[in-house]
Amino acid sequence: MNMNIISKYLQFLRKSNNYTQDDLAKESGISRQAISKWETGATIPNLEVLLKISTISEKELKEVLEQFDTNSLVTALMGASPETNSCYDKFANG
Repeated sequence: MNMNIISKYLQFLRKSNNYTQDDLAKESGISRQAISKWETGATIPNLEVLLKISTISEKELKEVLEQFDTNSLVTALMGASPETNSCYDKFANG
């Protein structure tokens, strides 16, 4: 998984929606420092957080998830809530 691509894409999405890091932090209940770490590639958000900040439709999300290999998805789901795992199962098996 290319951290640089992910971090730049997250930054692009935030900016294209006219959010500052502070705006996104307030809107999502996630710290500005966490958002900064995602955008610099220091860390990446887990799937549960991505779903929380996402405005993507279910159809679009399924298309995005299909682009990842199984190992990457398993890693992303590690430690996720039962709700997130259930959501993923719906996409993977639906």
